[in-house]
Amino acid sequence: MDDRVPAEIRITNPILSLEIEQTHQYQAKYFDFVGREITEKPLAWESSNQTVAVVNNQGLVTAIDEGAAVITVTSEDDLGNVISATDNLEVSDNTQTENMIITGTLQTTSSYLLKGSFRLEKTETSLTLYLEEDYQADRGLPRLVLFLSNNRNSVADAYRVGEVRVFSGNHSYDLPSEFGLMDYRYLLYWCEPFNVDVGEGVLIP
Repeated sequence: MDDRVPAEIRITNPILSLEIEQTHQYQAKYFDFVGREITEKPLAWESSNQTVAVVNNQGLVTAIDEGAAVITVTSEDDLGNVISATDNLEVSDNTQTENMIITGTLQTTSSYLLKGSFRLEKTETSLTLYLEEDYQADRGLPRLVLFLSNNRNSVADAYRVGEVRVFSGNHSYDLPSEFGLMDYRYLLYWCEPFNVDVGEGVLIP
């Protein structure tokens, strides 16, 4: 199986608007060709409109005047290609953070049943994954396990949420509170004994 995915940078705490003279500390993560986070990669930050907002080398942005600016973070992958991520920032008379809920739909990637809706909800003290009433999963698989991953082809560097014990209807998983809402791209349902993908939910398109 080819486990390679494109390397990427992801801004994990985007913001919709920022009040004049206020600051926002951006956070970004670099993920390599297998979806593994690499913390020592150098990142460069830039504002498209420094009369509206300026950003320093550590990703701290300061709102200067009303208007719009694109905040960009860049780095290089292991092949020397420049990769980047952006956030469209409005400077206005109030500060508005991004929505703290991600919703989506599970889909099977195999001949086994997996379907239903989910939502990932972040608060100041918790991160919770909710499976909704329409959720259904196949009961016939040996040790079906749920993972959070940045690589839909592999669970080698994924976070193991736990073995699936509920196969229909509402239920939830409490996730580590230090995880961010945008730290992972996929929910993966994986048959652990056979090391095969059963289905997935996309957290970040």
